[in-house]
Amino acid sequence: MKKIIISAMSKDQTIGYKGRLPWHIKEEYQHFLDCVKGNTMIMGRKSWEVFGGDVDSQVNIMLSRKEGSDEVLSCTSLEEAIATAEKYEGDCFIAGGAEIYKLALEKNLVDEMWLSEVDLNVMGDVFFPDYDKSKWAVRQQENRGSYIFRRFIHT
Repeated sequence: MKKIIISAMSKDQTIGYKGRLPWHIKEEYQHFLDCVKGNTMIMGRKSWEVFGGDVDSQVNIMLSRKEGSDEVLSCTSLEEAIATAEKYEGDCFIAGGAEIYKLALEKNLVDEMWLSEVDLNVMGDVFFPDYDKSKWAVRQQENRGSYIFRRFIHT
């Protein structure tokens, strides 16, 4: 099982504003949905509340102290969530928010990052965390018009 961070961001690493995405790019959002479909997805509670209803992943895991539901399992730590994900087929996508991305990167818990960079200047109050770029290599890059998709692997 590969553990993959998946995120979209602006050039200044903005990923959110007032609890929402600060843009609406249908094709990039569809890319996200297609990637997680049939796999396991880990999200924080706030991200789940925003995006959870749209996803068609095999297993949804929410990091929260609250109970899960029929739609989502609940875990209290990222390590517990990853251990739970390992029980299922497919890859595990870590899909936000910022604190979960930061934790996954600090603890070296991910193998890849699939990052979409949207070509917009937007207001933001939530940002993708800085990371040591020397530890990541671009393995795929595609200009998809309204965004650039990059797949990084941990070196």
